[in-house]
Amino acid sequence: MADESRVSMAGSTDSVPDNSNDNSIDTTDQKKRKEMESRSTAWEHFEKILKMDSSGEYWKFEQEVVRRALVEMIIVYELPFSFVENEGFKKFMSKAQPLFWIPSRRTITRDCYDVYGELRLSLKKYFRGMQPRICLTTDTWTSVQKLNYMCLTAHFIDRDWVLHKRILNFCPITSHKGEHLAECISNCLLDWNLVSVFTATVDNASSNNIAVPALSKKLDMWGTNVMDGKHLHVRCMTHILNLIMQDGLKEIGPSIKRVRQMVKYVRSSPARTRNFNKCCEIQKIEYAKMLSFDVPTRWNSTYLMLEMAEKFEKAFERFDLYDDNFNSYLSTDVCEDSSVAGSIQSDDWVNVRNVIKFLERFYMLTLKVSGSRYVTCNVHFED
Repeated sequence: MADESRVSMAGSTDSVPDNSNDNSIDTTDQKKRKEMESRSTAWEHFEKILKMDSSGEYWKFEQEVVRRALVEMIIVYELPFSFVENEGFKKFMSKAQPLFWIPSRRTITRDCYDVYGELRLSLKKYFRGMQPRICLTTDTWTSVQKLNYMCLTAHFIDRDWVLHKRILNFCPITSHKGEHLAECISNCLLDWNLVSVFTATVDNASSNNIAVPALSKKLDMWGTNVMDGKHLHVRCMTHILNLIMQDGLKEIGPSIKRVRQMVKYVRSSPARTRNFNKCCEIQKIEYAKMLSFDVPTRWNSTYLMLEMAEKFEKAFERFDLYDDNFNSYLSTDVCEDSSVAGSIQSDDWVNVRNVIKFLERFYMLTLKVSGSRYVTCNVHFED
């Protein structure tokens, strides 16, 4: 009843004790308390959301998980081990995740090797269960440090008829002799317990004419040689094309040499490149894609260089008028083969256009047969 009387008198003008200040204090405290309670609940909910990942689970920082992700990034993008000691990377991590302890390059080197060992064991287990008959591809080369290397790759089809490839070995070798190559390949196959080999695709080096028959004898010993190795030796089609193209390019060698020297001159300094760009603007030639330099032993890179240079023919003619040293450079600079290219001739661009048309078809064919995720052995019959 007392409560009801207070309520009924709330709007009355009758004389009542003035407790307005007390009421305002109580009301203010209640409001503050409610606001604090409200903010507290909202903040707790916000923190929960922050801790959740995309799957709806709470996120928790784990040093080893982030470290493993760092190792995988270095492997996938072929970054140097010293990347972790770069000041830029350290600063980025200090802002992105200050809790992460950045390992040294020695530690990251060991981590990469550990990942390799882990994946190697996993792949061995996979091969034991699959027992696939594989097709091999191998290549050897000599580095600029005069070290010999060999890469051995296995290609196989899984139970779902999906084509796969895995690098089995990338190792230094002591010799390019055929017997030694065969021994390295057979030892690698035994290490992986892969004794069922269908084909071995190699380039046309004379040493492979010894290596593949020697490997065939090993397969005979293992009892896995298909049709007595009659179809074991497969010659690399792209390497054959490379030999044909290199020989064919000799026919217009002087013209190619002059174009190569022209590109080299323009690209040799920023100032010359800027002047060449001005010539392109005058001739209204789009130069978003600039001149590319080739590797003389790779005909496909020579094709790309010629294809791009031909589009800038008018710009080169303008540049000859713009730069007094251009012609003298072509007439005096010594090329890789110790000869001089000489000044540009009237029929050089005609030769370039003809060879571009000729090389284009072979270039597209090379791209087709260089794939490793689809069958390529039948492609050359169509082209």
